[in-house]
Amino acid sequence: MSFLSSLFLWALPLAAIPIVIHLLHRRRRQVVPWGAMQLLLESVPTRRRIWHLNDFLLMLVRALVVAALVLAFALPQIRSGLITGRAPGRDVILILDTSLSTGRLQAGVPVIEQIRDRAREMLDRLHASDRVRLMLAASTPHWLDDNPSGQPARDRRIGERLAALKPTLATADMPACVHAALSSETPSDTTSRLIVIVTDGAAHGWGAESAPRWQAIHDLVSHASVPTALNVVIAGKPSPFSNLSIEKLSMGRTRLAVGETFGVTARVRNTGDVPREPTSLRWEIDGQPSGESQIAALEPGQSSDVVFETACERAGVFLVSSRLTREDDLSGDNTASLVVESLDRLPILVCRGGADLQPPGAQPDFLKAALGRSPEGSHGDFSASVFDPTLVGIDALATSDLSQYRCIVLDDVLPTSADMVDRLFDYTAHGGGLWLILGENVTSEQFNSLVFRDGGGLLPLALGSRVKAGDDHNRFFSIHPPEGPHPATLLLGDTERLDIDDVRISQHWQLTIPEAADDLAVLLETGDGAPLAVEHLAGDGRIIVQALPTGTGWSNLPLCQVFVPLVHEWIWYLTEATAVSHNLDPGQPIVVSASTGAGRSQSRVQTPLEQTIDVNRTGEGESRFRETAFPGNYFVTTAATAGPGQRIPFVVRRDPEESRLVPLSAEQIAALSQSGGARFLSDGLTLPEGDKNPVRYQPFWSYVLVLLALLFLTELVWTSVLTKRRFAS
Repeated sequence: MSFLSSLFLWALPLAAIPIVIHLLHRRRRQVVPWGAMQLLLESVPTRRRIWHLNDFLLMLVRALVVAALVLAFALPQIRSGLITGRAPGRDVILILDTSLSTGRLQAGVPVIEQIRDRAREMLDRLHASDRVRLMLAASTPHWLDDNPSGQPARDRRIGERLAALKPTLATADMPACVHAALSSETPSDTTSRLIVIVTDGAAHGWGAESAPRWQAIHDLVSHASVPTALNVVIAGKPSPFSNLSIEKLSMGRTRLAVGETFGVTARVRNTGDVPREPTSLRWEIDGQPSGESQIAALEPGQSSDVVFETACERAGVFLVSSRLTREDDLSGDNTASLVVESLDRLPILVCRGGADLQPPGAQPDFLKAALGRSPEGSHGDFSASVFDPTLVGIDALATSDLSQYRCIVLDDVLPTSADMVDRLFDYTAHGGGLWLILGENVTSEQFNSLVFRDGGGLLPLALGSRVKAGDDHNRFFSIHPPEGPHPATLLLGDTERLDIDDVRISQHWQLTIPEAADDLAVLLETGDGAPLAVEHLAGDGRIIVQALPTGTGWSNLPLCQVFVPLVHEWIWYLTEATAVSHNLDPGQPIVVSASTGAGRSQSRVQTPLEQTIDVNRTGEGESRFRETAFPGNYFVTTAATAGPGQRIPFVVRRDPEESRLVPLSAEQIAALSQSGGARFLSDGLTLPEGDKNPVRYQPFWSYVLVLLALLFLTELVWTSVLTKRRFAS
């Protein structure tokens, strides 16, 4: 037995106080001879002896009460296993690599089989007193059991979980997994901890170049409460392999109009060591064959982009998948998926000055025409366009229900009051899109006083004066074709298909951007670098301010081919924040909005691990699922209170680097051993030399407190009973 607060043991002599009091009480008795009592005293000698015995036992109980109180303060511990009768064992955590690369075939057998065999061999060698926990290595740690103290090594459930292991599409973040294992609670009845990583030895995911992360792991190992070892067992050996990989599927935007033709680009790369012959790529939409693309022969390291064009003829959410027709040594990357959403209606609120609701007589209503509405008709005309604009005067903005619209366009008009600006601020903060088009009817004074507000308003940029090019057409401003992958301008920069470089501008507003405005981005600029369109990220929403109108008074932009794609792409981009994200990265939550699951009573998620998990709604009526560490296809089923449910696909993208299959080099292994203390061994159950299993203790003071309570209760009851017996008569 040991004590955490042994200083209190100096108070043990206090247990003699009841004994001293008992002895002093006996000495205070004085014998007074009285002749009349002699006959009575001779009749009770037996009872007096019983009284003496009771007094002695009561004194002993009181001494034990004091001693137990002192021992409780000293916090005693006893050797683990003395109470349970079970010898203390080791805490063994097996981190199993089930990343994409473990599905590689070696001699016709997946490497995951070798990982499973090595893990099973170590389990067979463990003692019955050892406790085991299993963790799958992914982008975040994934424990296979909920018991923080693990399971006995002979528990059949461990073998069942091990037998069910399959390769996933994940990339293992080994530093994060090891850190989680070291940070987990150590069971009190263990003598040492073994963290064993069983892996295929692929370098991706180890982060060998990240010395600070591994140094932090080394510090945790050094300061662990019990001797701890971090062992790495590599299953399989590097060998030449053949592999074609679909690295990714991509497209400009994944939200489309019903019937709109779109193209999906598949990038196929030869990540193997041998050349690959020509093959084909099969396409499916929601599991139904949709087409086939041809892929040329590829040398090792070469890639090819294949574009597949199709359309969705009805509204809904669709899973577009592609698969290589020829198998290779790594089948997990032979497929890829992308989710597209087809819409039949996108409500937009267009605000103008009161006199501009009807088409002006001098020129067509180019903005309305670009949205697919007849310039000559009213705002309620039927159109096959997905865009459904509602035209109102600016004063109606104060009373309109903005939640009914995915985007608001202020066409050559500004808010007329601070309350109206506050409504727009709340609208964009909750994901709404706002497009400010500045033209003839706008003044810089109104913009700066209501919209800018010295940097604290709706937009953190000020409006200067008009910049005019003069009457000489040769001096008109041009638009520099946008570059880069920004989704709002990706299509506009294609000068082979669009004529953005033919746009000429006679005048535009001057947009003054502060130097420290990190949430502003220039979308369009003139040939000499003056901003023409600026994006502002406002809360969850987006705002675009455009420095010229959509009419022909200041530019020929509405007359160019690029005008309609510009309007469409910017509307789609501004409304994207309010849409459900179906294509995610590992760790991003799956969100089913209240509108998508309206009237539904519950949601269920089917994961790539073939698990079905119930998801509860939040207070806003949304269902959120955050366990997306494993890439692949997820399906959310919303069960209806009446009628059929809805099955919504989601895709968590995988890391294309996982297909490279580059093994850990000798230099990387040395770096991991030096900075992280990882030991690469053939036997994962060995402790470092010099480490011995220490004697482990477990708390005992709870039992002492129970004993103290029993002794105290015994003393009270006994004292009461003795008092009644002696003095009741």
